[in-house]
Amino acid sequence: MITHRLASAIAVILALFTIAPATQAAGKILATVNGVEIREDIIQMTQQLEQMTDEKRKQYTDNIVASAINQELLYQAAVAKELDKDPGYLVELENKRMIQQNRESAMLVNLYERSIPEFSTDGDSGSTKG
Repeated sequence: MITHRLASAIAVILALFTIAPATQAAGKILATVNGVEIREDIIQMTQQLEQMTDEKRKQYTDNIVASAINQELLYQAAVAKELDKDPGYLVELENKRMIQQNRESAMLVNLYERSIPEFSTDGDSGSTKG
């Protein structure tokens, strides 16, 4: 059985790369790791990045791509060792899914409440109408 800390680290890595294919549908391919594409979408263009010199921007980008490659290799190694089937990992993964589902539900409820006039905040007093 693997340790709780290792299970947590693997859960984070697997969560990142479970989500990655859906969010990386477009963009230039920067690297391929055993058939898995790493696309330029992983690089967030920020004002700070835009202000960097070309050399610094390339170094920054190369570091992000190297990190993504390393994470993908670790992910693939974990799957090859069937750590994705470890009971401790599966329990933690299910807990993370439930937390995410609760967050999504809360966000949707919040959006819904803001769309209903009687739940909207009163601009003068800052209190809710009711």
